[in-house]
Amino acid sequence: MQAITNQKSENALPAVVDKGSLTWVFEEVCKSLDVSIKSLKRYLEEALRSKGAVLAAENTVHLRVAKQNLHQISGVFDVVGINEIKLLVDAMDGAVQRYISKPQFCDESSVKLLERASFTVIEYLEYILAGKAYSSLSLFGTYADIKSLSSAERVHPTDLWERKIFDWLEPTLVDAIQKYNFSDETRIELDRYLLAFMQTSSKDAATSLCQLCLGLSETQTQLKARTFWKLCAGFFEAIAKDKLEVDLNVKRIASGIVVHYNSMSHGEWLFSDKFMLHLLFFCEQAIIDESDDAGTPLLSIIKQVWGLKMMNQLITKLIDMVILILQFWLKRVRELWLQKNCGQHYLAAIYKKYVLL
Repeated sequence: MQAITNQKSENALPAVVDKGSLTWVFEEVCKSLDVSIKSLKRYLEEALRSKGAVLAAENTVHLRVAKQNLHQISGVFDVVGINEIKLLVDAMDGAVQRYISKPQFCDESSVKLLERASFTVIEYLEYILAGKAYSSLSLFGTYADIKSLSSAERVHPTDLWERKIFDWLEPTLVDAIQKYNFSDETRIELDRYLLAFMQTSSKDAATSLCQLCLGLSETQTQLKARTFWKLCAGFFEAIAKDKLEVDLNVKRIASGIVVHYNSMSHGEWLFSDKFMLHLLFFCEQAIIDESDDAGTPLLSIIKQVWGLKMMNQLITKLIDMVILILQFWLKRVRELWLQKNCGQHYLAAIYKKYVLL
């Protein structure tokens, strides 16, 4: 094992948002979102009055107003520099664009999704303005729902992750139990362990894959190859120690590792920064703290080297986010009470949302 001092990633933290600029545009963003949602609801009302008939192109004016406002909001976030919110607003814009060309797809359920997305945008901005630490990953559920309205394009949580650049660092990890080279025997072992993992999410298979990847890292001569296999080892260690929930995205990464093995075994040293970011992302999502260093030695060092969050930081962010969401809904309930013409049914719906939160 080469003795290499662990460097720390210079891209460990997201860029700081200019809260001064955001303060100036916040009210206008809220108004534009309100106009967009109201325009969508007016379209639905007209569609209902037409007894479900497909509206003529000239009657999609309300949809075009909604799209225009969303497009303007996207431009604002581009200037302010909040990329994750811009992506969410762009997804909303894409959904409305689809409704302009195919009005029959604009229904009550999709408009409700878009309305909830507008609330999410406002909540997130208020969170930033409150000076709290924030995680763009909290937007992913909403982002995925909105993207499903406009396309079948696959979305991934890293689309909204603050980290956009992968640093090719090399962590110094513990020695492998056995060294591996690219060979038919190694490929047979890799396929056997991976098949067991894909079929049953076996922790034993993940442990074997962890050791195999670590063994491969010790026989590589290129830094990028060593870094790749070390990060793979940390990824499988997180699964083996039950620190990372196995889902479809995790299994896609595991399958991608085999693709990279095939390339490297044939002398093709092509490494995807995007794939490495996906690997790093799941290493961050693994829930560990300082007391887990002995149980997850690979993952602990990887988190330190790339500046990934530990469990206490993730929990603190979650608690702060929940508190701010509650404050947002309390504020909305208070505003609705003060409105003379507030309908009781609408107020009851808002109150139910607050109770659920």
